[in-house]
Amino acid sequence: MKQKLAVVLGSFAALVACVGFLAGSGSAATTQPSESSERRALGKVVASDTAKQHPEAAVARAKLSEFGKVSWQVTSKPSGLVVENAFIVRCQKGFLFDYYPGPGDLKTIKDKTPISGSYKIPLADPDFCDFQVAGLIPGESEKRGKVITRIFDKG
Repeated sequence: MKQKLAVVLGSFAALVACVGFLAGSGSAATTQPSESSERRALGKVVASDTAKQHPEAAVARAKLSEFGKVSWQVTSKPSGLVVENAFIVRCQKGFLFDYYPGPGDLKTIKDKTPISGSYKIPLADPDFCDFQVAGLIPGESEKRGKVITRIFDKG
């Protein structure tokens, strides 16, 4: 009797473990896309910078003459750290140039990572544009880590 009970309990435990494994792997695969698939959706990485020593400040810069939709992303390791970030684009066409945001309008935003957005192009059909994005883990932050800034071109 004890031997049958042990076999039944062992079989039940194995069944529960298999169901838990299958349920866990299926839901994780369908609800959370991988980091590389998220990056592919944003486009090709044209610039990247990382910083992990105090102060953690990373600035990615790219000068592009041919581009499509250009976007930026600030991430951290561990994920979810509070990061101050800012972005700017400067475009030139002949002797004309313009910025977005305009001179004096640049504001830093403090938020939890990951943070992303896309650049607005301030001139129609520019010859080239300089794109920049910066991320900084504030000095008063209790948690330290690594900050990563990236610029993507989906052209």
